[in-house]
Amino acid sequence: MPSYTSFGPACDKCNRLDTSNMTWEDGMKNFFSTYFASSRMGPLGYILNNPYSPLYVERALPSHNWRDAFEDLLAIDLTGKMINTEDRAAEDVVAARNRYDDASQAIQLLNYTIQKNEELKKFALESRNVAVDNRDDGAVARIDNAILPELKALRENHISEGIKCKEEYDKDMAATATSLKTRGQWITSLINSGALPGWRWTVRNSVDGPTVYIRRKHAPPELDAAVAMSELELNEHFEKGQPYNFDSPQPLPEEKLQMLVKNPPPAPDPAIGGSLLRKFWPSPSSILCQDVETEPVQLANGSPGVKVIIQNRLLNGKVATKEIVRQPGKVLEEIESARRSMRYVRDFTRSGGNPDSVGQSDLVLYS
Repeated sequence: MPSYTSFGPACDKCNRLDTSNMTWEDGMKNFFSTYFASSRMGPLGYILNNPYSPLYVERALPSHNWRDAFEDLLAIDLTGKMINTEDRAAEDVVAARNRYDDASQAIQLLNYTIQKNEELKKFALESRNVAVDNRDDGAVARIDNAILPELKALRENHISEGIKCKEEYDKDMAATATSLKTRGQWITSLINSGALPGWRWTVRNSVDGPTVYIRRKHAPPELDAAVAMSELELNEHFEKGQPYNFDSPQPLPEEKLQMLVKNPPPAPDPAIGGSLLRKFWPSPSSILCQDVETEPVQLANGSPGVKVIIQNRLLNGKVATKEIVRQPGKVLEEIESARRSMRYVRDFTRSGGNPDSVGQSDLVLYS
């Protein structure tokens, strides 16, 4: 009789897992379970794959803030103290402002889209009058039975999206900054706060959205470790049980990025998001990727702290570096700004360089 491991039948001779008849999906789960459970991955492996990870538990028991509790455990293990409540309050202020800006911009974009819809309706009605005068019954029928109903449905859909936007905003205003972070953002925020030392991270643009690369910092070969996964992949894993995969998402097309550098779109109409859109409008100075690492420092009061070093790599080849000490709200602001800048670049490249599409992903709330 063969023996069994937690993954399936084991080899009789060596008691190791027999992978000869394993499905691809089970093989992937086995590989990543082994890799994430290794000592070199530390708490990061636990977060990504353990069934008691806060990213799993929060789905079953959403009434408790499991993320903050887990971060506090990490901090206590390192320093004997939990995360400072003032630090979290500073993040909450920034998160509230960001959500207001996002909701305001989304509603402005919806209003602009509704306005364009009304202009199309006006043109359709004028065309109908011409068709009636010309006794073109076919054109009148197309306008009455296809064009006008479609424009009405679009308008109703946009109004529905506006109501949804307001509801989402009201709900988010009662949430903490921690709970509003995407899964990738929360994992990297543990590095930023100093709760997960010895790691550095990068967020890059890809066709699937933001992709996070996390790697050991200055580790010897026997302890080196790294993971890379998009926010989409993290969502698929924790929400649908999809296995992680080896392949990184495809980067944005280089030719379209170069188009943005050489022929940036004109500045947005103030009526379309106003200064909110203008602030992150795709241009040669848009952010291509963001590199972040931390260093331990001693604060003025003698207590240990963390210096966060942020490098924004821009489309024009330049690098903007910022160093932030004991300002978690400022760190969150820099990270949110980078992600928004990268999102607008994605919109631009996906559309083939159509500036009207920039910011349209905001209509899917907080994408």
